[in-house]
Amino acid sequence: MPPAEPPESSLIPATRDFPSSIVFIPAGSVNPGFVNLLGLPLHQLGRGQTALVGGKQLNPPRVLLADDHQAMLDTEIALLSPTFDVVGTAADGEALLSEARRLHPDVIVTDISMPILNGIDAMRKLRESGSTAKFVFVTVHSEEEFVAACMEAGALGYVRKSCLNHDLVPAIKAALAGQP
Repeated sequence: MPPAEPPESSLIPATRDFPSSIVFIPAGSVNPGFVNLLGLPLHQLGRGQTALVGGKQLNPPRVLLADDHQAMLDTEIALLSPTFDVVGTAADGEALLSEARRLHPDVIVTDISMPILNGIDAMRKLRESGSTAKFVFVTVHSEEEFVAACMEAGALGYVRKSCLNHDLVPAIKAALAGQP
């Protein structure tokens, strides 16, 4: 016998505070067969959807990191791991393409200047191949032409490495909500 579904009133649809990629489930209303807004059991949420139970995340967004400096990757991993599922890293643009196609992350955090293929061109190639990942650039470049090139190519975030500790997590959250 399937578990009983919660009453519809316990399902809270996406709002401005909870974008459509987030399914909010009030605390205390979860049982093994709980059905979310989409009519799917929690373990069947689609890629890019995050379930919140009582405001706590069940499946954090999957993040792929790309930078040609291992120290920067280590810093980003330490900063992001408490909030996100860091699923992989890449040290150049070609590796970024390969890992993104293999891992299907929700968000890609990438440097612009990398060997073999720069981050902007890697993002364009991934878009052309159908990737729906959100992109946030982390770079030393603060010149307007770099910011403009990233945003014109479809990035939703741009963080200077000098502001990483303060700005990266909010930039990723904004990108997940579809906000530049």
